Amino acid sequence: MIELCPRCGKEEITDEETGWGDNCATEHVVEQYVARESEAADERHRKWKQRSDSPEALKWRQRRHRLYAAVQPKERPGPYVDPWELASEALQHLGKIRSAALKGTNGQQHLEAIAECIRQLATGPED
Repeated sequence: MIELCPRCGKEEITDEETGWGDNCATEHVVEQYVARESEAADERHRKWKQRSDSPEALKWRQRRHRLYAAVQPKERPGPYVDPWELASEALQHLGKIRSAALKGTNGQQHLEAIAECIRQLATGPED
């Protein structure tokens, strides 16, 4: 009489160690491996989080984020924009502010344009 695998009830018992069929025994080994690896990954993640939650790491992450947020332009320059052209544009706006200061006109729009050029220089074109 053929004995069926108690795990699936479909195949013949062929694995003497487990008392299951080959497919069920293989699946069981894989399940155990995945469980062990998952536990190990969870432990690595827990330790990593512990290290990265330190006050010093948090301070540096926040500093980097503030710096990143400060230099983001309203729009990224195109891939073929010359950084020297952007710098030249910023210098032209500075020249206009100098002239505006002498004439007593409002140079606010030129200041905004300079800030945008500098942000674009800091980030470069989109990848």
